[in-house]
Amino acid sequence: MFPVTLLRCGPVLALVAVLGCRSAGTASRDGNTEATIESGLVLAYDFETVIPVANAAPGGLPGTVHGATPVKGRQGMGLHFDGDDWVDTGLSQTVEHRAFAFWIQADAVPQKDVIPFGTMHDESRLYLGYPPEENTIGLGIGPVSYYGKGVSFVQDTLWHHVVLNRAEGEARLYVDGKRLQAIPDGTVAAAGVYYVGAINKAHLGQAMLHFKGTIDSVRIWNRPLNVLEIASLAL
Repeated sequence: MFPVTLLRCGPVLALVAVLGCRSAGTASRDGNTEATIESGLVLAYDFETVIPVANAAPGGLPGTVHGATPVKGRQGMGLHFDGDDWVDTGLSQTVEHRAFAFWIQADAVPQKDVIPFGTMHDESRLYLGYPPEENTIGLGIGPVSYYGKGVSFVQDTLWHHVVLNRAEGEARLYVDGKRLQAIPDGTVAAAGVYYVGAINKAHLGQAMLHFKGTIDSVRIWNRPLNVLEIASLAL
């Protein structure tokens, strides 16, 4: 059985991981190893401070905002992107990262030809986004791309939690705690940095395929997440 930490946020008793009171819960992996969900964090943006974006991860680099504006987020403040904005995380794609998570709320649907997170350089891409087809969501990792081959995902203007988890040789896409697809993991080795709100077209030095909506609670880990951690993040 997995132990969890319960905290009270105002009058509501809630399971807290990174979200909720923005404190960490605990989870057990392999039945005997306890680790906080903050273990292995290299980037943690809550967007409470945006000049520059404060990074709550130990030793994490702050982010640089290009046009996005603070608004009410999923929990506390978020950042609104109006179609030509982005955040430069400064976090190099050359370092291996294993899990990526954020809350997202579209201004309108469908969002097409949009990538709200990632970086791309030839065969060393990593991104999550909306392919050209309506009502789909997809990802690209290494030489394998599901951009244009997205799985069914009915878009709306509600908040949704998205996770890309790289574990056991697969890149797995979760939305609202549910696994939607898995593709072979790939080598990510281009000399780009991750963008939020758009894709970093690293070899062109451009932010492209911009998102329109609000993003909150961006997280990147240097380790995979377990299923309990992924479920708890979507609460």
